[in-house]
Amino acid sequence: MKNKKLYHYIISYLFFIYFIIFFGTLCFAGKKVIAKGFSFYEPGRELIAREKALDQAKRAAIEQVAGAYIDSISLVENARLVQDQIFSRSSGYLKNLKILKEKKTKLGTYEVTIEAEVELGSLVNDIKHFQDILRLQNNPRVFIKINPSVPSDCMGAVLKIKAYLADCLQQAGFILLASPAKTNSPSPGLIIDLSGEISTTRTQYKDIFIILNELSCTASIIRPSENRILATASATASIPGENRLQIMEQGAQMCVSRVWKTLRQKLLSVWKQELYGLRKITLVIHRLHNYNEAKRICRIMENEITGIQNVQLLKFRHKTGVYIVKYKGWPKFLVSEMSMSYFQHKCFSFLVEQIENNKMVIRLNKIVAKRKN
Repeated sequence: MKNKKLYHYIISYLFFIYFIIFFGTLCFAGKKVIAKGFSFYEPGRELIAREKALDQAKRAAIEQVAGAYIDSISLVENARLVQDQIFSRSSGYLKNLKILKEKKTKLGTYEVTIEAEVELGSLVNDIKHFQDILRLQNNPRVFIKINPSVPSDCMGAVLKIKAYLADCLQQAGFILLASPAKTNSPSPGLIIDLSGEISTTRTQYKDIFIILNELSCTASIIRPSENRILATASATASIPGENRLQIMEQGAQMCVSRVWKTLRQKLLSVWKQELYGLRKITLVIHRLHNYNEAKRICRIMENEITGIQNVQLLKFRHKTGVYIVKYKGWPKFLVSEMSMSYFQHKCFSFLVEQIENNKMVIRLNKIVAKRKN
């Protein structure tokens, strides 16, 4: 697993260096291209076909210039999702777009030919952003802690359980945190709280003494911001004998082996819900010019950001707007999407002043004027 991940990172890095060396000039100056798109149409639905043909032409323009780099990400995980995200926002990476020609053909297609400059530097930057977001989805961040209620005679066994569990998590691609995620952290994270007990029973059968030790452990998945248990997984191991060190070693291995599959499934399920569950985020935007501009922000965000269900302007006063954003995702993801080049070029640019829990404060730099194409 580790070698495979390392291979993916190395290949991605080498392609990135290759791309910068051979296409560095394009990243800063942009590359002017001519591209064509087409769509089949039915009588009376030419406008719909025109929009589809225009979208296809925009995608073709990007592929002409960025094809080498986009092809390289096929060697890393989530390549298809990354490409879908990039191409669905193709207009955000084009500037000075002109429609050179459009026509209906005898074959029943509507064709559009465009000329535009592809901003390759922005495209490369956003691909890396998307990869980071998708990688976080598949690599949950967790911190393992030992519950303070663990009895002293069981502490050694629970410490061994923690060590074995950490190995399982790392081999499965989970990210182990050195300290628990702070309650006001903009980055998601979960806590695995370990507790355990050990008991010994002695029985005699004729002249034979039988000693049986039972080690039980429970792993609770906790949300740091609320200290709330979201799921649990438990296991028990029975080990005969009186060698304490051997009992703790074997018992810890058996407990982790028995609890791992269930714990992993529950961790992934909880993590997905934590990342993409619907939440209400309070968004404060400073330096708005007027009320109409504040209202326009609602429409922009609803139309351009994946995962937003609704944006409501609660109040506008002294060039500051306060919004409630219903968003399927972690606040950090929302900031990441808004920080991408396509969004800042197409919609508005800003500086982040604060991210804490489900509250974000930003300062508007510039809102982009409406464009026809």
